[in-house]
Amino acid sequence: LVIWLKIAWAALSSRSNQAFYDRISPIYEKAFTAHRVHAETIADLLTRLYTGKEQETLVLDLGCGTGMLSRMLADRGFRVIGLDVSFRSLHLLTRRNSRINAVQADAERLPLAGNQLKSVVSLGVWRHIEHPTKVFDEIVRSLSPKGILVIGYFPPALAGVLRASPSGFGGLLLKVYGYVTNRLGYNDRADVALEAETVAEARRRFGDVREIESGLHWRLIFAQHPISGQPHDSK
Repeated sequence: LVIWLKIAWAALSSRSNQAFYDRISPIYEKAFTAHRVHAETIADLLTRLYTGKEQETLVLDLGCGTGMLSRMLADRGFRVIGLDVSFRSLHLLTRRNSRINAVQADAERLPLAGNQLKSVVSLGVWRHIEHPTKVFDEIVRSLSPKGILVIGYFPPALAGVLRASPSGFGGLLLKVYGYVTNRLGYNDRADVALEAETVAEARRRFGDVREIESGLHWRLIFAQHPISGQPHDSK
């Protein structure tokens, strides 16, 4: 209860995603324990795909937070870059594993050379992204021709915890939650439309796109073979 009161206060008093995650970074992994199953799904998937090549596989954990997924990948031998807007989250990540290269940056402007990455993974952060087409641009630019993108989890949940149906009371709750977070100054989409929009955009940018189950009710979006130079309208 104390943890959730701290998170509620951080949400009410923060005016940006960066400020919110800076404030909750010390308690993030204690609160969002359910995210571990998705991190394990992603780590298992990359391990199967890159068996024996982990040490030569550079992975970007986009929106890494305090590094739950980054640490799993590093422990399996992958070379990992953890990128996030929250400096305090990155500080905790490097204290827990100094081998991970921590970078504070915006996902819309990745400080990486083109075709540098073998894989990009992103767990839980996609609902916070304000301009997803710009982030897709950067991901496609940074990935190698056979590169892989894995985005989880879908459908997103209210405050990263509570699943809500888009109909009836759940639909009303989603609208109220969206209004409140917008008024508070940070972006946190929890509506089910986000999944369909993300899949559609991924299909415009990758040759192979599918969804993978994670846990009992959630899915990950898996995309491979980025298609560069695709015209689109930025939002």
